[in-house]
Amino acid sequence: MNAEEQDEIYSEICHRMTAAGEEGALLYLSRLTLLLAHEVDSAERIRAAVQTAATASDQ
Repeated sequence: MNAEEQDEIYSEICHRMTAAGEEGALLYLSRLTLLLAHEVDSAERIRAAVQTAATASDQ
């Protein structure tokens, strides 16, 4: 995936979160996370991503 594709996906996620509203955005992100985790199909990689996301949000 190139930078342009990443930007497009990020924008789509943002639009869908906005459309879902404040309460629905968390449910949307949870569902998206589970779907993507299923696609990755590697507990080690998923755990690493969870840790990275947590670390990034602490900064």
